[in-house]
Amino acid sequence: MTATDVRKLIDQGVPQAQIVTQLERTGIWSEAGAREIVRFMTNGPDSLLAKHLRLVHRRHPTSAA
Repeated sequence: MTATDVRKLIDQGVPQAQIVTQLERTGIWSEAGAREIVRFMTNGPDSLLAKHLRLVHRRHPTSAA
């Protein structure tokens, strides 16, 4: 399942528990990981992540000329 698939299920009103189960069945996600990704995609970052997330800015290359 892709992030787009999860987003579609959320937008369609599929219960979060059902989405978590589908993610677990892929064999890639643990229950805790699946719950967290669904929570994140539903509610956004938690307060700690929202405050302390540092975004890395790409440096622009400088010309040697």
